[in-house]
Amino acid sequence: MSGDDRILWVLMLENALLQHRGQAFEDFFVKAANVLWGQDFEPWRTQGSFGDMKCDGYRISEKTVFQCFAPEQFVASKVLNKIQSDFSGARDSFGNKMQKWVFVHNHKGGLPTKADMYVLELRDEHPNIKIEIWTPDNLIQLLLDLPNNKLGNLFPHLPSGQNFSKAARESFEKSIKENRVAVPGIDAGPEYQLNRLALDDALDTFGEDDRDVRRRVLGYSRWFEPVNKIEIFKKLAGFGHEQELIENNAQRLREADLIQITENHYLPMNVEICQQAAESLMDEILQNLDE
Repeated sequence: MSGDDRILWVLMLENALLQHRGQAFEDFFVKAANVLWGQDFEPWRTQGSFGDMKCDGYRISEKTVFQCFAPEQFVASKVLNKIQSDFSGARDSFGNKMQKWVFVHNHKGGLPTKADMYVLELRDEHPNIKIEIWTPDNLIQLLLDLPNNKLGNLFPHLPSGQNFSKAARESFEKSIKENRVAVPGIDAGPEYQLNRLALDDALDTFGEDDRDVRRRVLGYSRWFEPVNKIEIFKKLAGFGHEQELIENNAQRLREADLIQITENHYLPMNVEICQQAAESLMDEILQNLDE
């Protein structure tokens, strides 16, 4: 692989890993794992009340359970809770069939300090289980060992062949500049910023509380369509949000033509953005459905 090709592959892989959230991130990881390990890897999907047994994928030869995490916001307390519940759930489900547990996330800055400390405690408590935390960089390093034709399987829009064509390079570089895609740590010329989901613009605001409220109002309006306002107020009160804050943000979402507001309900208007918000709440919503 040439130096230019390597830079482009890093750009493409990092962009793909960092821009996906929720189910989309898990789907890309599963695709990458299938390319890396073939039949040695088995994707796991949610099955009714059984859930996914806290496993998004299983590598047979190493008895490894993979769990993906790519939330809209990387909140320290939620990361810690996610690791606690997922590791405990996987250990209960797999027993001695889990000799290695890998938590795969897409936050470039690594885990919050409390989560790192908890992982250290887990390693002391469970010396018979190898516990690893993978960032996008870990996946990229594994994938870069693959030949170009296999890497190309992750990006079906690219022309086939062992090398990038000049047209493919120009097309990709143009799309990066137009979408302001950022790839930290890569000196590739222009200053890039990460690709954004349409949801990101809907969530932008002055305070973190507002961002969480908007995401949940959008997501609930899609998943529980139609969702009763009183139900929304109760759910968000559990996260410490006041009714006035919820109503103010819902009104802004309505003014942006993202939701409809009736006398008693919030309804999705921009289905794409509401669906993206719903997918970012997937674990929480599925857990509520099972209860």
